[in-house]
Parts: sequence; C-alpha cells; structure tokens
Amino acid sequence: ENWSLPFSEIQNSLLENDNLYDEGTMSMEDLEAMHVRRGLSSRLANGPLPVISSDSRQKSDSVPDDDRAQTIRNEMEIAKKFSAILDDLCLSDAENCEGWYRAAQCLTMKADIIADRLGYSLGFGRIKNFSVPSQRTLGTESFPIQELEELQEREESISKHNRINCLGNELAVYVHHAWSSYSSLRGCESKIKQGLADDKGQPISLASVAVWKEIESKYRSNDFLGWQESWGGI
Repeated sequence: ENWSLPFSEIQNSLLENDNLYDEGTMSMEDLEAMHVRRGLSSRLANGPLPVISSDSRQKSDSVPDDDRAQTIRNEMEIAKKFSAILDDLCLSDAENCEGWYRAAQCLTMKADIIADRLGYSLGFGRIKNFSVPSQRTLGTESFPIQELEELQEREESISKHNRINCLGNELAVYVHHAWSSYSSLRGCESKIKQGLADDKGQPISLASVAVWKEIESKYRSNDFLGWQESWGGI
C-alpha cells in the first residue's frame, strides 16, 4: 500500500489552490482576517486532546440518562477539537503529519465511544474479574492447511460481496453530529441522504441508497435501538 499517496494528493491540492491564499492579491482586511484566523486555529489546535470522562460525581439516580448526556458532551468536545486541528492543517501546514495523526486520534476516540455504548446496549460490560476457563473444549472440525486457506478465502469473498463501507462522501457529517443524541442522529441521517444524490437528484449509488432505506425502515417500524445500532456500526 502506498502510504504517501494521501499526502501527495493534499500537496497537489494545495498547489492548485495557492492563488486562494496569495497574500499579494488579498486586501488588507482579508489579510488581517486570515492572520487572525490562522492564529486562532493554531491556538485551538494545540494542547491536549479531550479527556473522555463518565463524570460519575455528577450522576443522579437516572444513571442511563446521565451517561448519555455525558457521552453527547464527549462527542461534541471531540468534534470541536477535530475541527480546530483540521482548520489549522488547512490554513497553516497541510503536510504536518503530527497534526493529521492527532486528527485521526479524535476519530478513533469517537469510534471508541460508539463501540463502548453499542457493547452496553447489547448487554455486554467490562468486568474486572475476567479469567480464561482452565478447561476449554477443542473444536470438532479440523482441516488441512490448504483447505483451510481456501475456505477462508471463500468466506472473505462472500463477506465483501456488496459490502458498503461508508454512506455519503462527507466525513464532517459524521463528526459534527453526535451519535448518542437522538435528534442529532436524525439530522445526521437526513444530511447523509442528501449526499447520496447528485445535483439533479439522481442517486449516486443504488447500493448505498438501499442500505440507507434499510436503516430508515428500522426507525419507521419503531425499532429505535436497531436503528441507532445500525448507524453506530457505520
């Protein structure tokens, strides 16, 4: 895999759009505004990443509601930090690998929050006293190595058939909408639907539209938990 390709595309994009930030052609007001924005974005991008906390000291008797409220706050803090880092990268130094790494950390934190709540909603929890059973039963099936490799290749091929890795083409929609918030997730769903059609209203991908409709059908059938879990998986 060519790991340098994404950064090459960023560099080419900057070269194509240099005239947008050519200080020689900007008015004094625009130039001052640009410097102020660069300074603010750099200041906001620096510093530690958000600390994800359950804030247990402020919980009341309605623990699930408090957990959800805290999760929503965590998601919004992550979104603000991600936007600040990305803004700084775009305005100052798009080749700053550390900045891109920090932005990716924000996305990983958001994914971890969703995965954690998905686990709890499915009845799983983190138990402190976990141990591997001393006696474990072995599988009854055994395959020769070559046959096992062929079986795994077939299973992988089947699992990838018609798989949709992402809905829409705008990451910002996912970042700026809190998955833990019912109203925010509905807004996210609506925005994603808009991104599945071109300027003429024609679907860009029939498969993506089909997946979107399948998830929306869960909401319409009052399967709100399944609806939220589906979006959480994406």
